Amino acid sequence: MQIDIKQPHDSIFKNVFDDIDNTKDLLKAYLPMDLVEQIDFDTMKQAPTEKRDMDANKTHFDLSVECLVGETKSRIYILFEHKSYQEKQTLMQTLRYCLVLWENELRNGEENLTPVIPFIFYHGERESKLHDNFRDYFKVEDWLKKYLLSFEMIIFDTTKIKDSEIRKSLNHNAFVMTSLLLMKNIFTDIDTFNREHN
Repeated sequence: MQIDIKQPHDSIFKNVFDDIDNTKDLLKAYLPMDLVEQIDFDTMKQAPTEKRDMDANKTHFDLSVECLVGETKSRIYILFEHKSYQEKQTLMQTLRYCLVLWENELRNGEENLTPVIPFIFYHGERESKLHDNFRDYFKVEDWLKKYLLSFEMIIFDTTKIKDSEIRKSLNHNAFVMTSLLLMKNIFTDIDTFNREHN
């Protein structure tokens, strides 16, 4: 594993999940069950992580996979955004990535857009404050919310998951399990870590 010392957290994430089998194991363990039951994991493959927007500017995704779902075998994207710190722009970044993907499809003559499921992978020092639905960022009365842009994101927040759960859910893939434990505890000092694990 090669680590970029300037961006070690991103480097670890990309090294681990550049392997499609590792990505599959993460998703099988932590996607909502209704999605897991509908995804054809045999069709899952990595999608390009670089696209150009309408102004020909390059956009880079942390990770993107595509697969088929449901009885109709419809194609979907799962778009990963990796964060090791709190960032208010995460929602806007995610939305921008979706728009770039759809712009490319429209330019290529696609009649129907491919659904995109955002997967926010967060392993910061404190619990994430991200809402899982975009419309919840608007402070308005409930009757108005139905007119707002609304989409759910999957927020995988390691601060909310016990180490024992990670060991149990990924015990068949020691590399992913160890990598998740490393990312989850990367901000924990060694004395605190030893107290919690002894």
